[in-house]
Amino acid sequence: MKKKILVWFILPVLFQFLILVYINNVFLTSGNIDIKKINENSDLPKEIKIKLNYSAKNLSASYDGKYVSFLNDGKIFILNSKNSSLQKIIDVDNGSVEYYTWLPDRDRILYFYKKNLGYEYEISLVAYDFNNFNYMEVGKIYVRGGWDVKDVTLSTLTNMIYVNIVNRFGDSMLYRIDIMGQFVRVNLPFNRIIRMSELRHKDQIFIQSTDGRIYLFRNMIGSLFLNKGYEILGIGADDRVYIGKVNNSNVIKIFVGKTDQSFSKWKEINLETPVNVNSILIFPKNNEIGLLKYNNEIKILSSGKVIYPNGQYIGHNENYIIYKNSNHIILKLY
Repeated sequence: MKKKILVWFILPVLFQFLILVYINNVFLTSGNIDIKKINENSDLPKEIKIKLNYSAKNLSASYDGKYVSFLNDGKIFILNSKNSSLQKIIDVDNGSVEYYTWLPDRDRILYFYKKNLGYEYEISLVAYDFNNFNYMEVGKIYVRGGWDVKDVTLSTLTNMIYVNIVNRFGDSMLYRIDIMGQFVRVNLPFNRIIRMSELRHKDQIFIQSTDGRIYLFRNMIGSLFLNKGYEILGIGADDRVYIGKVNNSNVIKIFVGKTDQSFSKWKEINLETPVNVNSILIFPKNNEIGLLKYNNEIKILSSGKVIYPNGQYIGHNENYIIYKNSNHIILKLY
């Protein structure tokens, strides 16, 4: 009898341990092989062209360009880049996908879907791996009606995910999701988030409020980093932070540094002409700054190199700039 009790006690503990091992070593954590793929991209195609026969929004691509994805009617459509064929549709019974993002170092997609339970809504985070075709539900949270997932940041090195959930008035609730899939609400000294960027190697995240102040949160504890007059531009793969000095809604100067340095010691880059904040692109892999012109042409600030357009700029990931040209999606290696 004692042996049976001991077995029933050990089995759940062992099962939970195996789940945590899987999350830690498979779900988010980036291994050396994946990092090598990002830094040494000589094997990646220089340009990929995919035919698009669908109405699409939130266009994105996997880090290696194998897959192109978009949202349509609460579902994620994934195309195979080799032949433009439909690889997969991620659908949710009695629910809809609100937000999705690719991991920056592997063919794995994370998505949030929402279900109406009548008296409240359930928001769940799920991972799908294209290498082993596995789904894994990471965790879930329950909210009142009118709250939607707006923005997500993640790090495969710290295993931390931050999600900004916003109501119809624009007020934010920020949650940190840890390696165990637990949603923990982060206390904010303001009501609304307009921008956030997470470091890769430390559990630190920069958040900008609607009044223009920039806060740095370390392990969920926030403090004012900069007062009004600055904009968060992005963060590089080596935790280098890019912040713009703003005048009349345009960036006139870029500051570059790390959180272990005093801001007064950060490098300053003066811009020849003021640039709209949305036209400044941070390419994390090479720690390069790009200036977007005419919504397609990109000038690399450090070298003066110009990446000429293949269509309308949509976005970029660790390796590719994503363009849309008529009914084609073009990925251009940078």
